[in-house]
Parts: sequence; structure tokens; C-alpha cells
Amino acid sequence: MIGFIGFLPVMGFQYGSMNLITIHDILSWPSIVVIAASFCGVYGWILLRLLVKDHEMCPIKVNAYSMLFGGPLALITSFLFEKSPLQNWKNLEVEPYFGWMALIIFISNLICFNLYGYLLKRFSATLISFFGLLSPLFASLNAYFFLNEPFHPIILLSATLVSFGLWIVYRIESKQGYVGIFKMGNYPVTQVSI
Repeated sequence: MIGFIGFLPVMGFQYGSMNLITIHDILSWPSIVVIAASFCGVYGWILLRLLVKDHEMCPIKVNAYSMLFGGPLALITSFLFEKSPLQNWKNLEVEPYFGWMALIIFISNLICFNLYGYLLKRFSATLISFFGLLSPLFASLNAYFFLNEPFHPIILLSATLVSFGLWIVYRIESKQGYVGIFKMGNYPVTQVSI
């Protein structure tokens, strides 16, 4: 709940064409879709944790199956909801950026998703998914450093609220035994006592 409250200032910081599709002062249809997608994503991480931890499946195998079935579903969704997805690709010059796109696909799909699966063996899906709420902070920092966009203090306020909620979740889970001792290499790493 604290994470959602921490996200509200970012959602209220909308401008431009978003005013055309606003339901309320702070909520718009795209915001509702993002919230629904977040819930679906969290449910996916919970299922991944069940498969990896309880059924002892390899995270790489589970990730491969999710990409095998999720890719065609994303393509079908694109054809259903976009006006003309193939027309958009004709007007876009992909060749100069193909190497960068391949690198991003490699890092996000093969490294990061498998790292998530590995972390789900040791931490709860709630804690891992909660870290995703810090994404707007990192997006704003990247925009500030690489695109020279101004950094808005509302993002910092939201990140502080989300971090406070993350600390509470970590503290509760460490008391319940979800976060415990695990090994990194040959050295045991213990949990931080709070």
C-alpha cells in the first residue's frame, strides 16, 4: 500500500496529451493499464517463484518457456490494438540501431530475467517485485544524465516513499524468515539486522 501511495505523485505529474484521456485529476486510462500490467507482472513473478522454488525448475528453462509463449501473445496483442504495426516499421530506420537493440534484448531478456529467477530462489516475489517500483527514479536519472531533461523533485519524493515501503517489507520478511543466509561464492552472506 505504501508503494502504491508512493507511486501516486508520479502519476499525478502528467502533462501534454495525457489530459485528453484523463478520468480523474490523478488517474488516466494509460495509468490504469500500467497498473493492471504491473499486477499481471507481479502475478507472473509469483508463479515463477512457485516453479523455481517449490517445483525446483531451472530459472532459465522457465524464462525460455515464458518467452516462447509470451512473444507470440505480445505480437497478437500488437496486431489487435495498434493501428498498423507493420506500417510503423516501414517508416522506422532500424539498421543504424540494430546492434544497440540486440544488446538491449540480450541484457534485459537473457541476463536480467534470469537474474530475477535466481533471486526468487532466495527472496520473496513481493520483495523482488517491489524493487520494480523504483524504475521511475532510474528512468528520470537516465533522462537527466543522457538527455539533459530536468530532474523533478516529485520523483525523489515517490522514490523515498517506495523505499520506505520496501524497507518495511524487507523487515517483515526477515522476521518471518523469508530472507535468510545464503552463499555468494564460498563466503556466507547473512541478512542485515534491522
